Amino acid sequence: MYNHILIGLNQSAAAHRALQRAIRLAATFNATLTAVAVMPALPLYAAYATGLGPEAGQIMEADQHASYAELLEKARKEARQHGIEIKTVLSNGSVTVSLFEAVRMNHIDLLVLGIHPDHGLPGWLSSSTSHELAEGATCDVLGVH
Repeated sequence: MYNHILIGLNQSAAAHRALQRAIRLAATFNATLTAVAVMPALPLYAAYATGLGPEAGQIMEADQHASYAELLEKARKEARQHGIEIKTVLSNGSVTVSLFEAVRMNHIDLLVLGIHPDHGLPGWLSSSTSHELAEGATCDVLGVH
């Protein structure tokens, strides 16, 4: 039924539950699995860190990149434990634009998202983002609580 499944990842528990579901679905349908993690822009207060020196912003960006790279590595390990190979992509910018682009470029037929009520900084897949993705996607969308 599904040939290529895309999971949108962040560091939330909801995204981890969605990853687990996507892995099971990929195994069931013998589908290709791709995970996309979108790094958010540094918060506005990061600009104040440059007062400490020009390297402060670079350090913050490097730390964020390392954190998201680790998130994708954990996804690869978890998928491998279930006999699934997963392609991972680290992206910057808008979550919706990045995921829509991944859907288009990879001929995705199922987009899996973690749904959670958090609208704060940790919740980049807030209900409004999830709603926008569900309405605009050119493939089926599965929201996992």
